[in-house]
Amino acid sequence: TYSTLSSLMVYLFEVWKNLMNEHEIGSPSTSAGALIRADAEVREVQRVFVLEMLRSSNFNKLLSAARECHLLMDRSKDISEVDSGRSLQENVAWMDSNDVLRKMLRANLHQRQYAELVLKILQVLNESGLLRSEHLDILWAATEAEGTFDVVKSNVFTMIEELAGNLSQNHFEQLFRKFDGLVQARSLGDSLRLLDLLKKLAESDTSHSPNSNHVPGQMAEKLLDIVWQLTMPADAPPELLEADAMAAVLKQYQEQPGPQKYLETYLFRCIEQLRAKQGVFTALHVLVSLLKLYDDLTGKMRVHFSGCDMSANQQLLLQLEERFDLQQLLVSNLCDFVAAARRWLAEPVEAGGGGGARHRLNSGPEVVGFMRLPGQGCYTYSAVVDEYLKAITHIAHGSFNYYPTHLAEQLWDTLVLQPAHPSDVRQGLNFMQQGVAWDGFFEVDTTRALLVDRITALPASSLGPEAWEVYQRYFISVNDKAHHLTDLDSEETGLKNITVNHWDQLEGVSFSWDVAMDSSNPQVVQQAMQLLLRMYITGFLQLDARGPSATQTFIRECSQHLMQSAAVLAGRHGLSPSSNVAAPPAVGVEEGQDLSWLHQAAEEASRAALAAGPVRTAQAISSGVSADELNRASRRVQRCLQLMAMAIEAGQLPILPPVPSHRASFRGQPVVLEVQWHTPSAAPAAAGGAAGSPQHQQQQAVVPMQHRARMPASSTDYVGVVRQRVGEVVGLPASSLRLLCAGHEWADDAVLLSSVVPRAALAASVSGRAPIITVAPRGGGAMPMDQAPRWPQGWKSTPMGLLSTKPSLYHVLLFLADHPHSREVRQEAVHMLQLLPTCEWIPNGLAEALAAPSAAQACMLLKRLLLLDKEGAALPSSAPAAAPAAAHPPQTSLPADCEQQQQDAHSPGLQPPLPSSSSAFDVGPTPSSQGLPCPAKLLYTLQALHALMFPA
Repeated sequence: TYSTLSSLMVYLFEVWKNLMNEHEIGSPSTSAGALIRADAEVREVQRVFVLEMLRSSNFNKLLSAARECHLLMDRSKDISEVDSGRSLQENVAWMDSNDVLRKMLRANLHQRQYAELVLKILQVLNESGLLRSEHLDILWAATEAEGTFDVVKSNVFTMIEELAGNLSQNHFEQLFRKFDGLVQARSLGDSLRLLDLLKKLAESDTSHSPNSNHVPGQMAEKLLDIVWQLTMPADAPPELLEADAMAAVLKQYQEQPGPQKYLETYLFRCIEQLRAKQGVFTALHVLVSLLKLYDDLTGKMRVHFSGCDMSANQQLLLQLEERFDLQQLLVSNLCDFVAAARRWLAEPVEAGGGGGARHRLNSGPEVVGFMRLPGQGCYTYSAVVDEYLKAITHIAHGSFNYYPTHLAEQLWDTLVLQPAHPSDVRQGLNFMQQGVAWDGFFEVDTTRALLVDRITALPASSLGPEAWEVYQRYFISVNDKAHHLTDLDSEETGLKNITVNHWDQLEGVSFSWDVAMDSSNPQVVQQAMQLLLRMYITGFLQLDARGPSATQTFIRECSQHLMQSAAVLAGRHGLSPSSNVAAPPAVGVEEGQDLSWLHQAAEEASRAALAAGPVRTAQAISSGVSADELNRASRRVQRCLQLMAMAIEAGQLPILPPVPSHRASFRGQPVVLEVQWHTPSAAPAAAGGAAGSPQHQQQQAVVPMQHRARMPASSTDYVGVVRQRVGEVVGLPASSLRLLCAGHEWADDAVLLSSVVPRAALAASVSGRAPIITVAPRGGGAMPMDQAPRWPQGWKSTPMGLLSTKPSLYHVLLFLADHPHSREVRQEAVHMLQLLPTCEWIPNGLAEALAAPSAAQACMLLKRLLLLDKEGAALPSSAPAAAPAAAHPPQTSLPADCEQQQQDAHSPGLQPPLPSSSSAFDVGPTPSSQGLPCPAKLLYTLQALHALMFPA
C-alpha cells in the first residue's frame, strides 16, 4: 500500500545513513556526510512518489502525497543544522517549480486529516523562514473559489491562526488586505469566521513570552479597525454583534502593560457615532459592551475623583458625562427617534409616510397597515428603542450620581404618554420599574415626582396591568421612605406598616380609589381592591390614634363614592369626569344630611312601576342623565358594594358575631343533621375472674361506644350556633369540639350552614338522608381564653359594625336593590343587605303595624314602610339612627297566636313558611312587567317579618 511504501522509504533512509557511516569510518564529518548523502538519495525517490500521487484524483493517493511531502520537509528541517538548510531550500524550490502546494490545496481541504498534513508542511516553511507571500496567496485562494464549502474556509482560517505566531509583518499586511476583501463582500458566514480569526490573532499577538523579540500590540490597530468595519455599520447583522469581537480584542490588549489604551478611544468613537445618529443600534450595543469590559477589568478598584471616593467604573462614567453629557445625549436621541416615528405615522401615505388612518389598522408588532415603522439599517424600530433603554439603564445603574429627575420625566412623557407604538409603553413602564426596584437608581424626590405628577395622572379607566404594577411599586416606595416603615406585613406582597396622622398624607392614595372605581381591566380592578383592603382593613396602614381609624377612613371613602354614584342613578346630577371630586351638598355622605333626593327618586320609581313597568321606571328615575353617565355610575356603585362586602369578609373573625347578619336573622330552609360521637365505655368482666382481682383488671378493656342523634337546624344558622347545640347534645364545651363533615372540618363559626353543606345535601336532609356530622375532641382540650380569637374592642369598630350604623347606607341600598338600570347593581345591593344586620326601622315599623288596633291602620303603616304612597314616600330627616336589630331588639306586641308560633318555631316538628327561595340571598329580583313596585324591598321586609315571627 501507499502507506507501507512511505514507511519503507523512512526505513531506507536509516539503512542508507548506516551504510554511509560504515564506509566512511574515521572521517571527521562522518555523521554529517552520512545524513546528507542518505537524504540526497532518499529524497529523489520521495519527490517522484509525491508527484506521481498528485497526478491522481483518488483521496488515498493525495493523502499519501501530503504525508510523504510532510516527511520530506520535516527531515530536511531536522538536518538543517548539518547542511545549513540547503536541503530544505532545495525542497522548497522543488515544490515551487512543480506547483506542489497549489496541487495539494485544490481539493480535500474539507477532510480534517488532510488539512492537518498541509498545515504541518506550511508550519515547517513558516518556522524556517521560507514561507513566502506566494504561499499565502495560494492558501487564501482556496477560500475564494466559487462554491467553496464552509468547512474548507473554516480549515483555512484555522491554518492562518496556527501560522500567525511566526508570521512576519509583511505577511500580516498581506493578510489584512485579504481581510479587507471579506469586509467589502459582507457575507455573514465569512464575516463570523473572520471575527473569530481576528480574536485569535489578537490573542496570539499578546501571548508571547517577555523574553521574545515580539512587540505586543504591533497589529492591534489593524485588528480593531477591521472589527469596527465589520460590526459598526447600521446594516451589520445582529449575529456579528453577538460575537462581541470588539470587547474580546480590546480585552487582550487592555490587559497588556504599556501605553496601549485603546478602550477609551473606541468608547469615544461610539459616542461620536451616536451624536451623528448613524448606526445607533450597533453604537449602543458596542458602547454597553465596552463599559461592561471596563468594569470587569477594573473590578473593585477604588479611585479618588472630584473629591469623592468611587469605583474606577464610576470615574469613567463621570468623565464621559462631563465631556459628552452622555445621559442627556441618549435621552434626547431616543425622544427624537420616537418623535420621528410619530411624524412618519402622521404623514400621508402619498408623501411616503405611514398614514394616520393606517395606524389604527395595526396588524403586527411593528406593521402599520401595510407599512413598517422606520428603524435603522436591519434593526427594527422596537429593537432600537430597546437598545437605547438598555444603554440608559446600564449607565444609570453604574453611575455615581442618581438619575436626573428631568430625564426620567422626559422618558415618561415620550414613551408612556406619547408613544409611537404600543411597545413603547411596555418598554417605558419596564424602565420605570427598574428605576424603583434598584437602590441608587432614582432619588426619593425623583420617585415622588414621577408618582405625583406622572403616574397618577394616567387615565384610571384605561390603566393596564403593567401600569398598575408601576403605580403600586412607586406608591409603596414613596410612602416607605416618607413614613419610616416598620416590620414587613407579608413576604408575599412586600407591604409594610405605615403610621400616619391622616390617610391623605399618603402620596397617591386617591389613585387607588380611582382605579378600583373606573378601570376597565378586571385584573387591575381586583388588584386595586386588594391593595385598598390590605391598606385599610387587614394590612399596613395604621392611622394615628388622634384621628379616625383606618377602617373608618375606608368606610367614609367608600360611602362617599357610593353616594355620588347613587345620586347619578337617581337622576340627581351628572358625575364629574374626575372621580375624586367632593360630594355635592345635596348628597348625604355623613349622617344627618338631607336624603330627600333619594326618597323622591324612590317615590317616582314606585309610581312609574305601578303605571307602566320597568322601562318607564328607568326613564322616570334617570331623566336628564346620559347613558354614559348611567353606565359609569352603575359600574362605580357595583364596585363600591363589592369593596364593602370584601371588607366585611376581611374584617370577620372565625367566631360567632355578636350581631347576626340579615340573612342569619330568620329561619331558612329546614335541615336535619345526624351527629355521631364516641364515648369510652368499660367492657364486661371475663368469666372466672372475681371482681377487683388482678385477672379482672387485666381482662377489662376500654371500648369506645358510638352514639348517634338527629338534630334540627336551619340553612341560615351559623356554624358556631350548630357547634353550641352539638355541645349541648354531647355534653361538652363547644370550644373543645371539632366538627367534620364529608372529610372537611367546620373551623369558621362565622359562616352559615348553607355555605358548608352542599345544596343537594340540604334538600336530601328533609327526605331522611341527613348530612353526618362527626364530633371529635380538639387536641389539648378547650382553647385557652388568651389564645382564642376575639372581636376588636367594640363590635362597631369592624367594617360590618361601622356600616350598620349608617341609616343613609340602608336607604341607598334599598333604593339600588330595585333600580331598573343595572341587574348587577341590584344583585350587589341585595347581597349587601343580606350581609349587614337588619336595619332597625323596618322591624320597628312591622311591629307597630302588627300592634295596630285596626286593619286599616296597619295597612296604612305598611304602605308608609314600603313607600307605596305619598305620605310614606319621604321619611322624616329626624328618623332615629339605625342600629343592629339584635343590639336593640324591637318592642313588639304580637298577637297571642303569633307569640305561640314564635315559641313553637324551635320545636323539630314545626316548619315555618319561607318568604323566598334559597337563592334570594344573592340574586336581586328583577321588577315584574306587571308593575309590582320595589320587589327587593318587599322581599327584605317579608324576611324581616319572618325574623320577627320565626327568629333563627
